[in-house]
Amino acid sequence: MRYMGTLLAMVPAAVAMLAMTMPANAVRDYGGWYTQERVENLRANCEKYDWAKGQRDAAAGSAKRYMELSDDFLWKLIPGQKLPRAIDVSMNRIDGVQVRPGCLKCGHDIDKFGGYPYNPDILGKPWKLTCPSCGAVFPTNDFAKYYESGIDETGAFDSEKADRSLLFNAEHPDPKDPLHKYGVDDGFGYFDKDGNRFLFIAYFNWKQWTFIRSVVSVYARAYLYTGEQKYADKALVMLDRIADLYPDYDIRPYTTLHYYHSGGNAGKVEANIWECGVVTTLARSVEMVLSGTRDAPELYAFLAQKAKEYEIGEKGTRELLVQNLDDGILREGAKAVISGDARGNQGMHQYAITTCAVALDQNPETEQWLDWVFAPDGGNIPGVIVGGIDRDGVGAEAAPGYSMSWGGNIGQVADMVSDYAGYTKHDVYRDFPQFKATFLGGFNIVVMGYATPNIGDAGSCGSTGKVVAGAEYIARGYKYLKDPTIGLAAYYANRQSAKGIARDSYHSE
Repeated sequence: MRYMGTLLAMVPAAVAMLAMTMPANAVRDYGGWYTQERVENLRANCEKYDWAKGQRDAAAGSAKRYMELSDDFLWKLIPGQKLPRAIDVSMNRIDGVQVRPGCLKCGHDIDKFGGYPYNPDILGKPWKLTCPSCGAVFPTNDFAKYYESGIDETGAFDSEKADRSLLFNAEHPDPKDPLHKYGVDDGFGYFDKDGNRFLFIAYFNWKQWTFIRSVVSVYARAYLYTGEQKYADKALVMLDRIADLYPDYDIRPYTTLHYYHSGGNAGKVEANIWECGVVTTLARSVEMVLSGTRDAPELYAFLAQKAKEYEIGEKGTRELLVQNLDDGILREGAKAVISGDARGNQGMHQYAITTCAVALDQNPETEQWLDWVFAPDGGNIPGVIVGGIDRDGVGAEAAPGYSMSWGGNIGQVADMVSDYAGYTKHDVYRDFPQFKATFLGGFNIVVMGYATPNIGDAGSCGSTGKVVAGAEYIARGYKYLKDPTIGLAAYYANRQSAKGIARDSYHSE
């Protein structure tokens, strides 16, 4: 998503310091949203109802394809800060002018495959990009071997330690061959004769991080539905390693070099807009698997062994694991939001810090972070609702996807805060009745019940679809507000039927 407006003013130093407070935790079995009651309800419903069993089977099925990956492979899959990230292979600035030459071999022929044309096979073809137009594969060097040569004492890649004699075109190993260095990338790009830079590895690493987040979430969701420890162990191997490395992540060294990304110059794994998604996914995954830390002897033996192999601190107990997840993911995620390293379109960063706060479920931090969501010099949700969302439930951005997303994103915050028993100071549904218009804004502009007008910055030409106008989305509004107009809209959005909508897998009924 594109960035609308400048970053919010820097928060007061006292508030920022709160995000960096790291007290010792009492190890907890559950977070504040995936509570014991909700999780038990979910698993019981999966035994009672076919529709819930279908959800459980889908969750387990998604994880099955990754269960053969070893713990060691998953641990090593997480790269460190010193490997660049970029969302475009050839976008660059030369003499102050932005250029994008396309594919190194076929040039602009690749453009017809969209803005993100390369879809690497992370597991089957690591560290390689295949052009969808001409089939050329880059980089031409064996980056896997080069990467392995640069692993430092902490288990992370450091290009200063890597063996640069490995940087040559594998199909042209003779140093006298004019193609010996063609297409070779050391992680910081290949430069052609015209000075164009091609960031093959940085793009692969961006896609690899997308894969990492997806796999973590898949494992965590499978454990949530089934309670099977094997899924929790896999998720926790990855999450613990991410928690080791995430605090050092900073996108600035790469945006300074004009590595293209989403948002401004701030960020961590991603630039600040998309970093909201990183924080949210990781925080929710941590909360899903907290109860999986209780009885995991094989997991703790593995982590203890890694601590012997590398200089990464002491590991091997439940207390150390949960502390690392809290410090390296939840607290670091909240810090990223407050500092502006995770700052997106309205509702995105507010939701990201809310997931951290509720997953941590520990005061004073949880209360302080949720207070920030509503503070005028923080997330400013009251100001956004009163001054930014109009009476039709539409936010102050162009195109339906962006303008309607304000209600959708803030609605996620509203749901979580309303459901969380540990915080009652603010409640969007209780305190801002005008917010109910956001549940009807998208429904009201759907043409003939078929599609949202495809206007403005709205994806591809000729595409059709509905924006925040689905029955489930609208039914959420009825769940919290019990407004009959919203209920009737959900009924019509569901083809004049109530069948199948508003099922709550986490409810006792």
